[in-house]
Amino acid sequence: MSILPTQPASMRDLIHVETSPSEVQYLERVYRQAIAAAGGVPYRRENRSAGARFTFVGDNFEEVTGHPHEKMTPEMWQSLILETQFRGQLAGLSMEEASRRVVENEVSTWTVDVRITTPSGEERWIADTSIEERDAHGKSIGSIGFLQDVTWRKRLEEETRSALSTAEAANQAKSDFLANVSHEIRTPLNAIIGMTRLLLDGELFDKQRDFVSTISSSSNTLLAMVNDILDFSKIDSGKMELNVQPFDLYRCLDEIKDLFYHNAAQRQLLLSMRMASNLPRYVAGDELRLRQILINLVGNAVKFTERGVVGVSASLGRCNGNGEVEIRFVVSDTGIGIPPEYFNRLFLAFSQLDSLRSRRFGGTGLGLVISNRLAELMGGTITVDSEVGVGSHFHVSVWLHSVADQTPEVEAPSTADLPMLDPGLRLLLAEDNLTNQKVMQLLLQRIGLSADVAGNGQQVLDRLQTHEYDVILMDIQMPEMDGLTATREIRASRLLQHQPTIIALTANAVEGDREICFAAGMDAYLPKPFKLENLVDLLAKVERVDHLTSPESLPTNRATQSSD
Repeated sequence: MSILPTQPASMRDLIHVETSPSEVQYLERVYRQAIAAAGGVPYRRENRSAGARFTFVGDNFEEVTGHPHEKMTPEMWQSLILETQFRGQLAGLSMEEASRRVVENEVSTWTVDVRITTPSGEERWIADTSIEERDAHGKSIGSIGFLQDVTWRKRLEEETRSALSTAEAANQAKSDFLANVSHEIRTPLNAIIGMTRLLLDGELFDKQRDFVSTISSSSNTLLAMVNDILDFSKIDSGKMELNVQPFDLYRCLDEIKDLFYHNAAQRQLLLSMRMASNLPRYVAGDELRLRQILINLVGNAVKFTERGVVGVSASLGRCNGNGEVEIRFVVSDTGIGIPPEYFNRLFLAFSQLDSLRSRRFGGTGLGLVISNRLAELMGGTITVDSEVGVGSHFHVSVWLHSVADQTPEVEAPSTADLPMLDPGLRLLLAEDNLTNQKVMQLLLQRIGLSADVAGNGQQVLDRLQTHEYDVILMDIQMPEMDGLTATREIRASRLLQHQPTIIALTANAVEGDREICFAAGMDAYLPKPFKLENLVDLLAKVERVDHLTSPESLPTNRATQSSD
């Protein structure tokens, strides 16, 4: 007769199989050796009325735990434990709660990592995996299991946590840096763009207008570069979200053509736009991001083409049956072309084809990267084929929702006619930058308004003690007291008879700023530099305090974003 049991169903069967004393000894030896070969210490604990005891402990107990196994008892083992961390079903529980669940038969198999100290003072982590043994009534009569030294794993986990913490700190530092860069660049840009807007609206000699137009164009180029960096940061961190709204695809493409028409004409380029007859007119998607993709590609095509044609074509691709359609675009040019060996570098961050082109044409090297990532967010791709000296073809695909023949509610294009504003509207401008104070005052004068000025949040609070305002145009970063703190103080005040509408004017414009402003109690969000039309639209929704006790006419927590 074989001394091994036939197909034991579990470790419990291995212990309880009916065998002779010699067979039991053999089985115990096999069990010990098998567990030891797995790198663990086998043990069996038995519960008795006089207390628990180990019926056996593996010979390698001292090698794994650093303590001798002779005369080792469950109580002695418990006294060595400095810290416990349960895993699986018992994860996060204390020793008392975990023991209660085991005793009450809620759990029969469990693993706990325990931290102990060896006689030499070395700390070790031991994983204790156990199967509870129970009698016919479900009462615990002992357990069998094994111990493993998992100090290496714990150290690796700690190193991983430390690395993750370092990465998170670095990411936060990057976000803080980008916020500061955004603020420091956008603040003077706001002044430059605002001043040039005022100059271009006035009377200038042709040569002066040419100079001011150059300043305006250069400042907008710098703003676009800042936006590229911020967009890349959002995409790279996975924080970019699409804003899906219905829009007129035909109008979108026509406006993109109009945007580059004069630039192409000045370079004596033919700019063509072709739309397939089956292209749906009304779709739902993120129009702003689709524009960003096409404007970047068309802008590159115009920039790198000295003569010939820049063309954009749009056609209908596949339909997936869920109301989504694939729209395919091809942006082609007869420009300088791209060598095949550079194709794999086109969509790499901060990568430009060569130093000569970089010096000649400029750029951050982020435009194509951002466009490619945005296309991927919209379910599509960007590919390219090109020949040096002949030209390039960029193929773009995105997935949009078809809205059939329904005309979506879209905002009308901005015009020179601004809505009428209440000339009695009382405004307080909170802005620490003297140049921006001057720019804002001039812009407000242009629309028939004026504003008192506060240089920081504390001055805002001081003014509210003696004056009532319908609107506060609140900068965020100011000395002594910032705009967020001032807003919280205003919203918490019970002394104010009327709560003013607070519009955030921020040069940060980074991910999460809008939500932070709303959480502080602001009513609208306008990142600098902004279009005057957007500010007018917001002010037109505000009535004077005489007729209003709360800013309900202004949509709360609704951002208005724009850039010149």
